Amino acid sequence: MLSSILRRASARKPRIAVIGHSAEAYLAGAERSLVSIVAAIDRDRYDVCAVIPATNAEYMQAIGRYTDAIEVFPYSWWSGACPSKPETIARFAEFIRRRSIDLVHVNTITLMDPLLAARQAGIPCIVHARELIDQDDHLAGLFGLEPAEIIARIRATANFIIANSEATHRLYGVQSRSFRLYNCIDVDAFDMANEVKPGALKIGIISSNHPKKGIDAFVRLAALAASRRPELEFIVFGPHTAHIEELAQGLRRDNVQVNLRFAGYVANPVEAVRQLNVVVSFSAVAESFGRTLVEAMAARRPVIAYDRGAVPELVRHGIEGFVIPPFDIERALAHIETLADDPKRLIAMGKAGRTRASALFSPSVFATELNAIYRRILAATSGAHA
Repeated sequence: MLSSILRRASARKPRIAVIGHSAEAYLAGAERSLVSIVAAIDRDRYDVCAVIPATNAEYMQAIGRYTDAIEVFPYSWWSGACPSKPETIARFAEFIRRRSIDLVHVNTITLMDPLLAARQAGIPCIVHARELIDQDDHLAGLFGLEPAEIIARIRATANFIIANSEATHRLYGVQSRSFRLYNCIDVDAFDMANEVKPGALKIGIISSNHPKKGIDAFVRLAALAASRRPELEFIVFGPHTAHIEELAQGLRRDNVQVNLRFAGYVANPVEAVRQLNVVVSFSAVAESFGRTLVEAMAARRPVIAYDRGAVPELVRHGIEGFVIPPFDIERALAHIETLADDPKRLIAMGKAGRTRASALFSPSVFATELNAIYRRILAATSGAHA
């Protein structure tokens, strides 16, 4: 009997725990990226658990479709002043033991405690690096450390690193212990035509509407266009934040006549993109990926974004869109005017974007690469799960 029990135990599937760092009311990039991970994991090969720091019914429903269990308990970001919390490490360690976890996949550089718990348990741990910390003073300030020190601690604590772009990989990569894995999007959901009325384009930005996302630059773009091309319509999709209210009040106060609409948060990004002909990204900090840009490309929408971070990897200038110098709003408008005057070029760019998004950022490509990474890690660390 003992031998049969041992055979059953040894035959069980490896168990992967995916740890999230955010559970906001609005499902933004952090939450959507975690859903992409759990959806991609091969359930025939692995059992999957997820851990998140707060209850969110919509988020948990999305995760629950792809996991065997979800656990919720509070934990916080690490910093130079508080690099770890013993009680939180103990909570993660207890979870790892109770669930017999074989691999911990932490979806951010902002969490240290689950990595330390995994190392105590003697199981491999992954950090999924998504933050260009050397180009984000605000985020680095939250850690209270210089970017080089933050990167060094992540490299020292994580057994392995997955980077969401070449730009991120260059920052965190460690020879033989790191992998580049582009984020994925639901390419099929964004398979739509781009209905264009010559001259009267709808240009949009889709974001969390935090100040660093460049909404003020988008408002300046709309104001600049008002005198030259009043038929162009500008739309902001995202939560109604204090920053949005401040911008709207400024337009009213200064009596700025602008063809601009704050459309609010749309739960399904497909519906936001459907209302647009061109999508821009004006983030004031370098982005490690650019999910809204890739979604727009999949939907046959040309994109315009700053030449920084991962953008030049995603968008080829003049092919899927335009890559411009940071904060060059005049150049952005010139490119929009070009597209407004040449609908055939807009359609051609959209077609190229759809092709590129399907080839690089589809769920099937992501799943194949992610599961191959898991197999390599488990083979390298135990040999039992190869």
